[in-house]
Amino acid sequence: MALTLVASMFRSLLTPIAPFTWYDIPISTLDVLAVLRLCVVLQQLREVAQAEHRASRSSPTDDGSTEKRRRVQEEEKSFVKDATTALVVVYGGEAVVLPWLGTSPSFLFSPIVPGLYTFLTYVVESLPSILPMSLKTELPLSILDGFSHSYLLCDLIPPVVTTLTTRELADSPWTLLMLALVAPLMTGLYTLTTHTQPVWGAVHQDVYMLVHRTAVGGDGDREKGVQSVERETARAACVVLLMGLFITRTMKNFRGDYLHEILAGGLSKKVKIRPKVDGKPYRGKVKTQ
Repeated sequence: MALTLVASMFRSLLTPIAPFTWYDIPISTLDVLAVLRLCVVLQQLREVAQAEHRASRSSPTDDGSTEKRRRVQEEEKSFVKDATTALVVVYGGEAVVLPWLGTSPSFLFSPIVPGLYTFLTYVVESLPSILPMSLKTELPLSILDGFSHSYLLCDLIPPVVTTLTTRELADSPWTLLMLALVAPLMTGLYTLTTHTQPVWGAVHQDVYMLVHRTAVGGDGDREKGVQSVERETARAACVVLLMGLFITRTMKNFRGDYLHEILAGGLSKKVKIRPKVDGKPYRGKVKTQ
């Protein structure tokens, strides 16, 4: 039931939206949210780096002087540099790997997605301020990260390998997992259950026999074989697993700061003194909040 709900949400997120559909451009809600998420994260990291640089300029050196650090000027903001950084993060991997596989990077076929990254980078930089990374912001965004990364690992990477003209590469599980270097376990799980390549069907059969022999005993019905899982169901399972991993990472990275914030807020209570009640001096107990 849960996987069915996730699969339905995934289909809705992958539906092309206006105004892109007016020009027959297949840009979906998930595409826009994923691009915006990356642009915001890059801007947050830049602001953290700038804050650390300003702090280092005001801190004394080994000889107790701050003059040397103050001479190091802060680098001026550059939209071209920031947009280029976003494009390198997105397309750097495929620009290096895909020529070795005899195919061209995706940004050479259409300027739509690179233009979307460039435009949203400009939009994010134009905002007066953005929230810093914290448990309150990153925890709900872990759900979005689960969907966007599953789309990358299950829908974008496997077809690149399976449609290669060289059959040795198209049928090679090593090529598929190496291309998904960011998360080979998740891509491997998806291809194992969906039999994306012929070898994965045999591996799935062996894994099933091993689990059946360990849990029940015997080899099970070998002649019947193991059926592949529907792609949407396997992708939904990857979404749930990735959500759990991202939530765990968020809790690990930001839990300490959040607890410190709560404790600091609880210890520093403000005292509110009511000077008068009904026009008369208030002589009751002091009320804290």
